[in-house]
Amino acid sequence: MPKGKLFLENTSTGRVFPFQYRRLFLPVLLAFALFASAQNTIVTDAITINGLRVGERYTQEQFVEALGKPTKIIPPSEFDEYPNAYTYCYDKDRFYWIDGIFYGFEIQTSEFLVNGTIRVGNFLPALNALGGIKKLVRTEINSLYNWRPTDKGIYEWLSVDFYFNAQSRISYISAFINDL
Repeated sequence: MPKGKLFLENTSTGRVFPFQYRRLFLPVLLAFALFASAQNTIVTDAITINGLRVGERYTQEQFVEALGKPTKIIPPSEFDEYPNAYTYCYDKDRFYWIDGIFYGFEIQTSEFLVNGTIRVGNFLPALNALGGIKKLVRTEINSLYNWRPTDKGIYEWLSVDFYFNAQSRISYISAFINDL
C-alpha cells in the first residue's frame, strides 16, 4: 500500500480501493446547506414574531400554530374598547389579536424571536442586524431603542421598543399598532 494516501479495503474480497474525498464533497455540502436554511432568517422589512407579521390578518388557529399553545387566553370583556380583542399569554409574554389582526406584543422572556434574530437577553449591538431606523430614548425610568424598518406605510404607526438595562442587555420588547 502506498504511503500518504487513504485506502479502504473490502474485507470480503481483499481488494484495496483509494478513498476519494471528492465523492463526499457534494453530500456534505448539501447537508450544510439544508442546516443553514433551517436557521432563522433575519427580517429587516417588517416586524415579526415567529414568522407572524404585526399588523397582518391571521386566524386564531394560525396565531396559535406559530406561537405555540398559550398558558392562558384572555377573552374580551364587555368593558373592552374592542369587542374581539384577545390576549394570548405565554407565562410573562403577551400577544394581542384584535378582530383577526396581530395587533402587538410584550415580551419579557427569551422564548420568542423578534424579526428572526433579536430576543430578550441579547446585547444591544444585535440590533444593528435589523438596519432600518433606530432612535435612542432615555427617560428618568427607562432606556430604550425605538426601531422601525421604515417610516412609510403602516410603520408610521408601528415600531418596536427594545428596553435595555445598565449592562446593555435587552430586558423587554414591545410593539403595538397605535391606530387601528
